[in-house]
Amino acid sequence: MIFLGRVQSDISNISTQSISLFSGSNHIYDSSFSSDATLSSLSLSVITLDQTVSGSVYDYTAVVPNDVSVTTVTYTTADNDAAAELQLNGASVNNSVNLSVGSNVISIVVTAQNGTTQIYTVNVTRAGSSNAALSSLTLDVITLDQTVSRDVYAYTAAVPNDVSVTTVTYTTVDSHATADLYLNGASVSNPVNLGLGTNVISIVVTAQNGSSQT
Repeated sequence: MIFLGRVQSDISNISTQSISLFSGSNHIYDSSFSSDATLSSLSLSVITLDQTVSGSVYDYTAVVPNDVSVTTVTYTTADNDAAAELQLNGASVNNSVNLSVGSNVISIVVTAQNGTTQIYTVNVTRAGSSNAALSSLTLDVITLDQTVSRDVYAYTAAVPNDVSVTTVTYTTVDSHATADLYLNGASVSNPVNLGLGTNVISIVVTAQNGSSQT
């Protein structure tokens, strides 16, 4: 035998919950989820921001010397259910973040539980190198009066009459620096012709930041 019991339907006891959906900017936001897309903390290692971090302040700046070439970005969302993505100049990156000379736009894109987003931006400007030194300097068939050093800027040499030409070879310490060769104040190229008497050979090194050393 099979006993079947049929229960009378009573829809008055059924509870319902309404969820409101708001559409905008090609997204649908569920009002039952958190809309908090703020940060509760933000810091960059070895970098001081221009102002105190606040969840309601979205743009920061910082200036760093050339020797600061990398930073670690640490941040915390105010809502544990929010997600955050780290970007450098619009591209997704991971820590640590490499800094180029000039402007580096570091962004933290926070996405709330309901899909809304907020972007925090730190524009870090890294200075160019000020290194305008030479790591090596030689003159073909000529012996200088002292050993070449990056901190010594003036040298002398005496040559016999039959040495009428020389080739100047030099290397900058910083690969981003440039160097120009001069003879008695006029720009020249190798090989350098030597006149009788004094010949002032100069190498003018221009650093990445525009400073120079002769």
